[in-house]
Formats: sequence, C-alpha cells, structure tokens
Amino acid sequence: MDLSKKNQEQTAGDNSIQNQIEGQGNMTITQVNNNYGVTASDVVSIATTVYNQLIPQTVNEYSEIATATVNDRLNAFGRELFPRIDGIEGAIEAFRDPKFQFMLRDAQMTAAKTDRTDDMNLLSELLACHITKGDDRKIDAGIHHAIKIVDEIDNDALCALTVACAFQFYRPTANAFSAGLDVLDDLFKNLIYLKLPSGMNWLDHLDMLGAVRLSPLHLKKVTEYLCSQYNGYVCVGIKKDSEEMEKANIILDENNISRSVLVDNECIDGYVRLGISSFDDVKPDYVDAINSIRNLYSVDKAAINLVKEKFMEIWDSHKYLRIVRNWWSQIPNAFSVSYIGRVLAQTNAKRIDPNLPDLI
Repeated sequence: MDLSKKNQEQTAGDNSIQNQIEGQGNMTITQVNNNYGVTASDVVSIATTVYNQLIPQTVNEYSEIATATVNDRLNAFGRELFPRIDGIEGAIEAFRDPKFQFMLRDAQMTAAKTDRTDDMNLLSELLACHITKGDDRKIDAGIHHAIKIVDEIDNDALCALTVACAFQFYRPTANAFSAGLDVLDDLFKNLIYLKLPSGMNWLDHLDMLGAVRLSPLHLKKVTEYLCSQYNGYVCVGIKKDSEEMEKANIILDENNISRSVLVDNECIDGYVRLGISSFDDVKPDYVDAINSIRNLYSVDKAAINLVKEKFMEIWDSHKYLRIVRNWWSQIPNAFSVSYIGRVLAQTNAKRIDPNLPDLI
C-alpha cells in the first residue's frame, strides 16, 4: 500500500478553518473561530451584562470599607483641627462665615483622601491661617488652593519648599551678625527634618502643583546672593575716629537716633557699621538718615572682599547654614515661589515650630 498517497478526510464545524500538515504521520489541526457562531458584539454584550451585575455587589462591599475609612480620617482631622484653633481670636465667628465653611468642606474632602498625619496637621494650620490672615485676599487665595493639594505634595518637596522660603525670607534682627547667624542656624535645624532633594524632580513636582514657577535662568551664585541678602552685615562700614564717623554721629543726632546703632564690624578691625542685617528692612521713617550714613561707608575693594570672605567663613561654621548653602548652590534652575507655595511653607513651618517667624 502506498502510504504517501493515502486519502484523508477532514471534518470541522461551521466557521472553522482546517490546516493539514504533511509529513511522517499526517495530522490535521482545526482552528475554531467561534465554536457556536457567537459574534464579537455578542461577546461585548455578555461581558457588559456580567460587569453590570457585579457592580452593585462590588460597590456595596467597598463602599462600606470606604465609608469607614473616610469616617476614621475625618475624625483624625477633627482631633488635629479643634485643638489648633482653640483660643484663636475669631475662631467661633469663623464657623458662621460661609467662606470658612466652604474651606472647611474642601479641607475635609482632602483629609478623606489621605492617611498621613502630617497632612491633617497641615490642613489644620491652613484653616488657622485663614482665620488669622484671611483679610488679605492674596494670602487667602493661596490658602484656598493649598488646601486642595495637601494630599498631593511629596514630603521631601514640601521640606525643600519650606527651606527655600526660609532661605529667601528669614533675616535675623541681631546687631552682631555672629549672634544673628546663631539664631538662623537654630531655625534651619528645625526646618531640615528630611534630607533635602537634589535635581529637578522636586521642582517639577512643585511647579505642576502651582507652588513654584520655574525660570529658564540659573540661580544667582550663592555667595553673591547671601552678600546681597545680608548687605547690612556684609560691608566694610566707617573707619573709627574718622571724619566720616563724625558726620555719621551728626546725622544720628539730628534724627534722634541713638549712636549705639553703630556697632563694631566683626569682619574687619577698626571699623563700625549700622547694626542691621539688611538695608531692605529699614523702617520708612529712618530710610533717608540710614542711607545718608550708608553713603559714608568705605568702598575699598580689597576691604570689601576681605569682609565677604570672613562672612562666608562664619556662615559655613554653622552646620545647618552650611547644609542650606551647599544645597542651594546645586539647584539647577531659578524659580519663584507663588502665594500657594508661601502659604504651604508658612503653615508647614508653623506645624513644625509655632514660634518660627511668619513667611507671609
């Protein structure tokens, strides 16, 4: 018998394709497209029906779990909120204000979405901030938007935002800058509660949330920035027992300002300077007199460079100020902090230490 010529019969159902493979021991493979003639639309209809039947059961099961979770989170938020606002003047009246009620509702909605205790603290601080600073519409708008993103902001980005705001807006009031930097170092010790992030991710994250606005420019070099920020400290001043010193005393006397505002310059022997950290902080009533004295300061370049070097040496002798300076110097992009960002930094700083100065 000629095996190679053996006749073969194949049987397959409707809507099927048969394939024959010839070789040792011929065999037929049948590929079934739709065993029972079920169309694609029938499959979608059946799947949809099954899905719809499962929805009520699934929703009921998970709704019970979600409701219990939400209640737990709202109770946790309440335990943070009420002690925080207790004793704040105007807090009771705030609950009668529709605007506060809307903010409270938004805060509750955010609280329902998070299980972080820090977020509950921050939401409480934001509502407290509204009670105390809500008359300023720019601040209040920042509070309103900040409440909605508390659960979205990453912890290290929030820490970095707070440190960045403090670096830009905190300035000591001590006459002697070594004492002023001691105070500043203690402030940053509290604020640097996480390792500060590097690279662009944290900035992109804050930009996306509206807390900062990125710039294509680079940040000013940190030494230049610090010398500009603390221009009351970083200066040569007036040489003692000089003609300029006599003129400065006359200006002080004529404006009823104590001569004690002229203090020894810690960065250079034989000179005095005005006991302020920054000329930007001078009260309006004294601006003219202070600027007249500032015009008497030495502009000797060698002396100015010596003062800058000494100031940065003393700055870096403080552990946390050195950490901040090194971190700031590697930030790749310039940025500005929005009111949303300043409000978040303010409330986060107050959450950490209620005695810290305001950032808004």
